[in-house]
Amino acid sequence: MHQNSSNDHPVTQLRIYILRVWTEEGRDGPVWRASARKGPQGERRYFTSADDLLEFMYVECWKP
Repeated sequence: MHQNSSNDHPVTQLRIYILRVWTEEGRDGPVWRASARKGPQGERRYFTSADDLLEFMYVECWKP
């Protein structure tokens, strides 16, 4: 079992996500983009808003 040094609570399950954030030139200027992937081999999901990315991560982190 791993120990989380920031608050000394045991870590029961470790999940690794690869997040990428960038901007692209849109018709009206730069637009925000992101992708998230669970581990190096997981399916990549694309997002066009921070809200959508955060909602995805919230659901991923709280599901059993």
